[in-house]
Amino acid sequence: MSSIDYSKHTTALLQKLQYPEFSPVLPFVTGWSQTLAGRYWPQFSEIPYDNAHELELPDGDRLMIMENRPVSWQQGDRIVVLIHGLTGCYQSRYMIRLCRLFMAEGWLVIRVNLRGCGPGAGMARNIYHSGRSEDSRAVLNWLAGMFPDSPTTLIGFSLGGNLSLKMAGEDGDSPSGNMDSLMAVSPPVNLALSCEILREPRNQLFDQHFVAELREHVHQLQQCFPDLPKTELPSYLTVYTFDDRYTAPRNGFHDALDYYQRSSSGPLLEKIRVPTLILCSMDDPVIHGESMLEYLDIPGLDLVLTKHGGHVGFVGRSGHDSGFRWMDGLLLRWLQRHHAQCHQLKHSEWYCVSIPPWFKGVGGCNSDR
Repeated sequence: MSSIDYSKHTTALLQKLQYPEFSPVLPFVTGWSQTLAGRYWPQFSEIPYDNAHELELPDGDRLMIMENRPVSWQQGDRIVVLIHGLTGCYQSRYMIRLCRLFMAEGWLVIRVNLRGCGPGAGMARNIYHSGRSEDSRAVLNWLAGMFPDSPTTLIGFSLGGNLSLKMAGEDGDSPSGNMDSLMAVSPPVNLALSCEILREPRNQLFDQHFVAELREHVHQLQQCFPDLPKTELPSYLTVYTFDDRYTAPRNGFHDALDYYQRSSSGPLLEKIRVPTLILCSMDDPVIHGESMLEYLDIPGLDLVLTKHGGHVGFVGRSGHDSGFRWMDGLLLRWLQRHHAQCHQLKHSEWYCVSIPPWFKGVGGCNSDR
């Protein structure tokens, strides 16, 4: 597909949302600079959480989950679940910003720390990875048990985006918990191709940043669980060799390529049955943007592909209270629209008509999809 085709596709989606097209703030016009600007652009500091929960998983590991609940929130109101990316946690900058943004809408926000991340260090013997979709499923089912009447939106970033999409594709016609919508930002839906991008010399800075954080995670894990087999990692690593020597064998995969093939969400995207937004840029230095082109025409999938934006960057004018955080404004606008349509459907005259189970989530609440 040509750049004109994906640009027209994105323009049409943004017009439907009445949201401006992305234009990077100068001088951040490359994927590199957008990625760094996304991380370091000034913003508010951490927002304190209201409650911390420990969720025990079937294998005995535990997740630390941070809850922020607006005073006005009531049972039946929307819940938004945020899942971070590789080496992140609930204090990742995009997690903090979006927590503030969605709380201002009156929605309860859940920030998930994946296994061993953030305050969950020492609470999980096993490690998180791009394909561990059972963990996001466990969170959604746990929330549905506590708040059975609350519709839930899941938002994943980078690695968290891939595992969220994978989970939704695996679930098919039976979405986990009360999930009625899904968003993913910069998800590596083709892990093998994305790893090739990271291995390019021009992207070594990002590759080595991840490697340094992953080394520290392994060191911390072995200190917390000294009975685990010792892992000797070579002095020079890439993310690929780390996955080949550590991630894959620790999780029952034959090697890195087997891990990438079995954990990529791309082949499952067409099986997702809830309204879904994916945001990616073609100049992302961490994932393979062009690998998204084959998914442009999937029904129920709003795929926004921008020429610039980097990896979870998208620093540009939003025309919204989010200022130069164009990404944040887009996520809010899309979810506001979805939420309003669901509310309208709930109060329509034919809402009381029995809806067959297989229809749950198909096409979502968007009447014009």
